[in-house]
Amino acid sequence: MPIITKLEVQKHDQSRVNLFVDEKFFCGITLDDIVRLKIHKNDEVSELALTEIKSVAEKQDFYNKALNYVLTSPKPEKKVRDYLFKKKVSREVIDEIIEKIKNLGYINDEEYAKSYIDAKREKLGRGQIRQKLRFNGIAGEIVDRNVAEIESQTELAEQVAEKYVRNKPRDFKLRNKLFAHLLAKGFDFDLAGETTNKILKEEI
Repeated sequence: MPIITKLEVQKHDQSRVNLFVDEKFFCGITLDDIVRLKIHKNDEVSELALTEIKSVAEKQDFYNKALNYVLTSPKPEKKVRDYLFKKKVSREVIDEIIEKIKNLGYINDEEYAKSYIDAKREKLGRGQIRQKLRFNGIAGEIVDRNVAEIESQTELAEQVAEKYVRNKPRDFKLRNKLFAHLLAKGFDFDLAGETTNKILKEEI
């Protein structure tokens, strides 16, 4: 039967231990899990027990990676799930990791939506903001609630329009092109029309 031959505290992380089985490195595992699983040097362990140890160690490792991922910058839940899925983590373990990080307050789609809107409200039209939030997996009701709080984008639409028409020949085709451009930038139909009329009414 395999024997745990060494438990070595990691040099760069005192909360983790390198576990050796039959003199060979087996896995890194936290001190808390060492205690919880009642692991001791010179213990004989079954293959089933080793499988459990490896599973616990990997789960903690994926949790640490996910936590570091969200700490670098705010992430919506979908992005964290996609990140773990690409690492071939099981759906059950992903659910468990997501729940733990949510409880710490580091995954919050409502707060993510508010933060994203604050950063983009003076750069993108409502429609584009809505589209990007939905693409990132934010629930429709959260998107609609927060996008509805964006104040008038008239000034932004005019800035976008003025930049678009700059140095372009003033002909009737430009009106349709500008209108389509504003719609593509996420401004609603009425605002796109009003802005097109205001910018071009005296130039064509």
